Amino acid sequence: KLRTSYLLLAKRYCAELLAQIDVCECLSVNTLNAFTKESLVLRRMYAWSIPCEAALQKISSYSPLIEIGCGTGYWADSLTRMGCDILAFNSAEWSAELSTEEGDMGQCGLNPSECFGQVKLGGSEMIKEHQDRTLVLMWPDFLGKGSFGLQALEEYAGEFLILVGEWKGRTWGAYTPELDDHGQSFSQEFQEAVMCSFEEVEVIRLPCWPLFLDTVMIFKRKSLQSLMENNVTDQSEPNDMLAAFFS
Repeated sequence: KLRTSYLLLAKRYCAELLAQIDVCECLSVNTLNAFTKESLVLRRMYAWSIPCEAALQKISSYSPLIEIGCGTGYWADSLTRMGCDILAFNSAEWSAELSTEEGDMGQCGLNPSECFGQVKLGGSEMIKEHQDRTLVLMWPDFLGKGSFGLQALEEYAGEFLILVGEWKGRTWGAYTPELDDHGQSFSQEFQEAVMCSFEEVEVIRLPCWPLFLDTVMIFKRKSLQSLMENNVTDQSEPNDMLAAFFS
């Protein structure tokens, strides 16, 4: 349903925007704002990121899974329908302790009447009870701020980590100073913690809402030897970007 709605919406507005470029050689701000507003309705109804078959198949291959902060449970329900073993949890209400940035795109509390499939009540504390499952996090930190994602990561001891959303180096923030270059899905602190303990092994691009660049990212925990080697390198070599550039 989400992918069909997305395609219909994108087709309608993209045709209008292309016509504006062809005739006026510019884009209407009103049209762009209307596109964003309508897409926001779909995001709140379904999910912040749009699943595709390739992404669902890849995520399913790491089953059994546990998703924390699953929102409406749309992705989890889609995975369940494919035969994937996944437990989906969401908090009862917005937590100001984890993020003060509540808003139209923020984490929302559990509302069974708006959920897809079976969404259970719970937060990061559920991870320790299911350490045999691969952790999945999707858009845990509204506007790229807060500590929801980091708290979940601290509870997790598994080998693989699956993330869905924006990531530093793959956002519109790399092109405009108005947006953070680390994106609006995961906090800067969370991304640094992930890169310290995990290595990215695969990235799958997703259909994107206006001004967002979403992907599915698969991370594998670094081995003890790799962590020790990185620590030795950090201590023995100066962190000089210019030196690295000219070497």
